[in-house]
Amino acid sequence: MALSERTTAGESKGKTPAPPVEPCFVYILSCSDGSFYTGCTANLQDREQAHNEGHGAAHTASRRPVRLVYWERQPSWPAARAREAQLKHWSHAKKKTLVDGDVERLHSLARRRT
Repeated sequence: MALSERTTAGESKGKTPAPPVEPCFVYILSCSDGSFYTGCTANLQDREQAHNEGHGAAHTASRRPVRLVYWERQPSWPAARAREAQLKHWSHAKKKTLVDGDVERLHSLARRRT
């Protein structure tokens, strides 16, 4: 199926199909080795279970069990994908600060390093 056909059918370019309806969530999982995994989904509980059963990403499959530690509701699937991409580029320290809810420290980590 061509990309344009997949887009019309509601599928994403990657392996995870776009959810047919909202809500959309961006989430962060804490893996057993202390690393974080960021993704997006329409159902947080089902997605966490899929990762813990080894049906999620390769990163989480070898680092089980995983635990859902953060999520944000997004207004649309494209918004969720954009936020996921943004968070994936963040450092581990910055993600941990987001998970901890430390807004002051998050702002200091967001400053451009010179």
